[in-house]
Amino acid sequence: MALVNEHFLKLQSNYLFSDIAKKVNSFKVTHPKQKIIKSCNAETCRRTATEQDMILIVSVTGGTYMNITTRITKLDNPESKLKALATVVLNGNFAVGGIKVIGTEKGMYVAMPNHLGKDNQYYDDCYPVTAEMRKAINTAVMTAYENNDTAVIKSEPEAIAMKVKVLPNNNHDSNLKGFAQITMDDCFVVSGVKVFDGANGMFLQMPQYKNSAGEYKNIANPVTKEFHDELNNKVIDAFKNAVTATNNQQEAKAASTAIKR
Repeated sequence: MALVNEHFLKLQSNYLFSDIAKKVNSFKVTHPKQKIIKSCNAETCRRTATEQDMILIVSVTGGTYMNITTRITKLDNPESKLKALATVVLNGNFAVGGIKVIGTEKGMYVAMPNHLGKDNQYYDDCYPVTAEMRKAINTAVMTAYENNDTAVIKSEPEAIAMKVKVLPNNNHDSNLKGFAQITMDDCFVVSGVKVFDGANGMFLQMPQYKNSAGEYKNIANPVTKEFHDELNNKVIDAFKNAVTATNNQQEAKAASTAIKR
């Protein structure tokens, strides 16, 4: 159970922290089996509790970055540099997993999910593209890690502006029709999205990784139906527009060649 700094109780009666400390002490007396809800301002973080688990909620807001909430899972292997895995939820709508907390002799750092390319270089699958967003993610993940809690965090869903780049697949016989990269709120990129054509129409496959059991799992995915539908429609519409534009260019080029002949 968290302890209350008794010096707060010596502050003047109208002081915010003093009032909070008194309420916490009162709660401890009337709810001896409950764990304490702790509030702090780490950018913004707070704890909430169930009878079984202490839950750390981390939200970083403001500026040019997105709302961030974090779930952290510490790994019990002192000899490994990999100390924890994290999932962040952006604006309550989009979850990104596979984020690593890594410890080295120079300190701790946060690594975004990545994959090994054919050139034996590692490439991030999902990553911040602004210094503010990178700082916000690092703050959220490390605050959760340092508070030694593993928990689920939820925030109210907020709109996410999306920009989509698509690359059609030149192999027209394949069900894989193209690739997409999504930029969210001009500060976070999701790459490696695939566009497939199935029996029931076109659909997306989010970037994936292969686990130890040989199963493929999504690295990132929408967490609300509304945002799932919005993201799918946005990417598929962009893909169809790109295909139409390519076809128009090819037809214009063919017509120009025919005229010259």
